[in-house]
Amino acid sequence: MRRIAAAITLCLAATQVPAQSPDWRAAASPYDLERLDMWEGQLKYAVQEVRMNGAGMDLSPLDSVLQPPMPIGGEALIGDWKCRTMKLGGIGTFVSYSWFNCRISYGEEGLFLEKLTGSQRTSGYLWPVYPASGEGFPVKYVYLGAAHYADEPQGRYGGPANRLRNDTANRDDPGILEALGPDHLRIGFPKPIFESDFDFLELKR
Repeated sequence: MRRIAAAITLCLAATQVPAQSPDWRAAASPYDLERLDMWEGQLKYAVQEVRMNGAGMDLSPLDSVLQPPMPIGGEALIGDWKCRTMKLGGIGTFVSYSWFNCRISYGEEGLFLEKLTGSQRTSGYLWPVYPASGEGFPVKYVYLGAAHYADEPQGRYGGPANRLRNDTANRDDPGILEALGPDHLRIGFPKPIFESDFDFLELKR
């Protein structure tokens, strides 16, 4: 039994992708640190806004991403996904777009996510955040990416030097990825630059 337990422990450890640095905060811009720190509060605000003003709208897509998250290893994220964007609050109250294609793979700096189709796209790296104990699977992944449009090449996250706020030149796209199941993910984007108060990118196998 001890050998079996040891083998299981090794397999679980092998599925965890190490962080690119000890602290993702060192890679984020000051403005994005502010946005990510207000993630939970901004989500609550946006959901309340949708519930108050969305009478008669189909909110089932929103309900699908408001489930309790679970830890997940990096290997389980790898592969092709279908994905759709939801915009909460702001000028449209609630908008859920059609499904497009996304992919998570290994890039030069770690786990790399890219939205491959659709007019509004994003790409960037995922930084695992482990439990306080340091043991087990990551409880979430911080996404530091950049937005781009279909006819543009992929952008690159601006990093600490980017201090832009509500500026049209700012394409930095920070978010938090969480697993809602082994084949169901969400990325929440607090305080997007355009249109809404909070965005979700839902991913399913």
